[in-house]
Amino acid sequence: MVRIGKQVDVTGEGSITVTEFMLGACNKTALLTDANLKQVYAFMDASGKNMVTRPELKSFLGVNDDTYIGIIIEEADDDCDGGLTYKEFNNMMMRITRFSGSANTV
Repeated sequence: MVRIGKQVDVTGEGSITVTEFMLGACNKTALLTDANLKQVYAFMDASGKNMVTRPELKSFLGVNDDTYIGIIIEEADDDCDGGLTYKEFNNMMMRITRFSGSANTV
């Protein structure tokens, strides 16, 4: 996780901003392997309950905006249980990379 964090933390502030997280997600070949996604997910899942909650997502992204976090959860939470399983997180990241990849080919 430390290696991934250093690669994504462009500003060097010791935390990952939403922008840095999204930019990191765009570098598919280097960062979005299943092993790396599992490490990031485990880091976000501070409770260890195999469910990333709204507070955990807010903390990880460093965002205080409940509306923004709600949009992310709403978009990715396929089973509508209020949190993100690893499968939902992985699916969300794959959708982001497909979207970013198609934007580069236009």
